[in-house]
Amino acid sequence: MKYWWLRIFLATVGPMLVAWQLYEWVWLPYTYDLEVDKVEAELTVRSGALQQQFNGLGTGQWQQAVAAYNQTSDDLLELVQDDDQQWAELYATLVSKGESGLYVDGDTSIALIQLADNHSLLRNEVFYFDIDSSMDMILWLFVLGGMLASAACLAAVLRPMRERLAVVSRATDALLGNETAPGLLEVRGSGSVAEVERAFNGLQQRIDDATQRWQQTLSSQRDLLHAVAHEFRSPIARLRFAQDMLADVESESERANLVEKVDTAIVELDDLVREVLGYSRIRDGGYRLQRSLVDVEPLLEQVADKIRQVYSNIELVIHADDTSVPILADQRLTERAIINVIRNAARYAVRRVDIELTADSQHLEIVVNDDGPGIAPGKRDRVFEPFTRLDASRSRDSGGSGLGLAIVRAIMQQHQGAIRCEESRSGGARFVLSFPLPVSTASQSHKTLQNRKTP
Repeated sequence: MKYWWLRIFLATVGPMLVAWQLYEWVWLPYTYDLEVDKVEAELTVRSGALQQQFNGLGTGQWQQAVAAYNQTSDDLLELVQDDDQQWAELYATLVSKGESGLYVDGDTSIALIQLADNHSLLRNEVFYFDIDSSMDMILWLFVLGGMLASAACLAAVLRPMRERLAVVSRATDALLGNETAPGLLEVRGSGSVAEVERAFNGLQQRIDDATQRWQQTLSSQRDLLHAVAHEFRSPIARLRFAQDMLADVESESERANLVEKVDTAIVELDDLVREVLGYSRIRDGGYRLQRSLVDVEPLLEQVADKIRQVYSNIELVIHADDTSVPILADQRLTERAIINVIRNAARYAVRRVDIELTADSQHLEIVVNDDGPGIAPGKRDRVFEPFTRLDASRSRDSGGSGLGLAIVRAIMQQHQGAIRCEESRSGGARFVLSFPLPVSTASQSHKTLQNRKTP
């Protein structure tokens, strides 16, 4: 509700102002006119009586009669004759406005009386203006009416607000009571209630997102648990087989061979447990990133040297831009992601793996191409799922726990980056790791690219 405070102010003060204006501009003039008419009527009767009384007296008795009247009355009675200074003005008023030698003015409470000699006037002024005491009661009635009208207007103004807050309250109760999600509220206008509605919608959206992420995590954890249980079966089966065979063999060489197989299966289980725990920590955010500026080109050289020691028959070639752009990342996880991707490419390559390092104004990309058999388009997203084997003929003996590329995707997601699988120019697999650049680094990279484009 926009400007609700102004509406409340007008609803409370407005009716009181209207009531006061009605009292002052309507009721008071009306009662004043009634009092003026009453005074004029009383002055008319009193003046007529004085006119008859003085005309019945002799001219020499008028001064004494005026003095006697003033002693016994609260009014002021004056005898004005034609030689007085105010005679001309009073006589002119009497002639122009009076009737039958009598003029009464209720506003000033003054009466002019013409006496029989036509050279004398009586000026009678009333000092006491009797206002009816019931006007105080009328004032309080107007005040009470204004208060009742203010209460009614305030209730009318607050009613939509109360209704909207009641909707928010019911939605909150439903949300806290684990009932059916009430959905987003309709935000109308602006103001405090609208802010409450927007805040509730934001909270509802965050809860929905958290619930969806929790469901996805739960589903992912369940799938991972099933996959881990399946992966554990093979080494456990070998352990059981070796255990059963140890009781029957008599040759020391056979016994030593079985013990070696047991040790291999235990190491395999240990590696698998370590990889699963590491993958879960990275994917679910349990690992806190230690971000720093990482120069990727030297890191690629170090990783390539390590891979060459394992896959000496594969040629690893690094192609880098003229400029080296650092990224803001966790160096340990970044190195692990690069190792997993290059090792995967070297494992299935025939002769060569090409590693390209490029940067634009917003991203730095590491592109790994191999000349192996490649991956079918419909299966390229599945390679990033845990324990995924696209070719049933590839056994664990070829190396790896089945979590390498899944760990890479989890690492890239933690860095707000991405990884995708495409087809390389030679028909093999092409993996692209895209890291976002820091704002300052991105700006510097953009300027460098512009300079390189300028001849």
